[in-house]
Amino acid sequence: MTQTSQVEEGGTTGGCQPRVVELFTHPICSGCQEAVNGLRKLEHAGLITLQMCNLGTAKGRERADSLGVSNVPTVRRDDDYETLMRKSDLVRVLTELGADEALLEQL
Repeated sequence: MTQTSQVEEGGTTGGCQPRVVELFTHPICSGCQEAVNGLRKLEHAGLITLQMCNLGTAKGRERADSLGVSNVPTVRRDDDYETLMRKSDLVRVLTELGADEALLEQL
């Protein structure tokens, strides 16, 4: 069962679970789906809890604006924000979050 929550809909996850990672996306973003797929694989492996923030919605834009996020895909880990400009950025983030070679080969 997935733990993904929709931040723009007020969803949260609780408990002492894997590290929470928030991904800011937009429906017309060409690189967002690859980021979603990679992070969901980590979530399914139990390594993270993924929260999605869709800038295609008013609530998503409001949340992104309040945090100063203007580019997508952007990943938030704790207080660290990083825009994934290239595939190599995504691979590095996934590796830092615990992805193994088998998962990375699926990208």
